Amino acid sequence: MAVTATLRWTDGHRLVASDQHGVTIEVDSAAEGYEPRGFKPVALLLASLGACVAYDMVEILRKQRQSFTAIAIDITGEQAPEAPWAFQRIHLTFTITGQGLSRERAERAVALAESKYCAVSATIGPDTQITTEVVVLDDAAPRA
Repeated sequence: MAVTATLRWTDGHRLVASDQHGVTIEVDSAAEGYEPRGFKPVALLLASLGACVAYDMVEILRKQRQSFTAIAIDITGEQAPEAPWAFQRIHLTFTITGQGLSRERAERAVALAESKYCAVSATIGPDTQITTEVVVLDDAAPRA
């Protein structure tokens, strides 16, 4: 299966990326004295990893008949101190909200999605430690 993307430089450090469906996103830099308007490439990689795991996790949760109403993903990456500043560690925290959710099933869905189905995770490779955490919130529970 082929996946394609095209990047076009616009100005400064800014590029516009588009995929084979014509969907676009700005990619930018946080160079000193420069106001970015798009994702830095490394932040886009983290977002891509989170989205890839989330997509498969959602499918697994649906097959498990888990009733969720919201999913939030916080991602932190730690890069090496020297060029090329490869990620050494990436941690994803999944907060899943719903009624009667099983923490064990949610954790299993995240683990399967990250380790077996996510192409981005597989591409990042074994030199980067990827860890996950799952927080399950019951939206039927009373709020403090």
